[in-house]
Amino acid sequence: MSPPTQLIEAHMVTYWKKHNSGLVESVDESTLAKHPEKQAALEEKGFMRIMSRDNWEPFKAASKAKAAINKVVKKVSKKKK
Repeated sequence: MSPPTQLIEAHMVTYWKKHNSGLVESVDESTLAKHPEKQAALEEKGFMRIMSRDNWEPFKAASKAKAAINKVVKKVSKKKK
């Protein structure tokens, strides 16, 4: 028998770049959910959220249509298991 498949929880990381120095800080999204003051502190220090460590464009949230598609795909993949 094969061992049971474990679901690996994905940790989403947010990236923050200091405008004038290029310093990039990564923060786990669960940390921001538990401590919203962390986001406010980063913004006060002059950090802005960016797309990724390599892509310094300002962060843009996924569109509602894309989020809906991802939700349906997730449901379908759960039903297949």
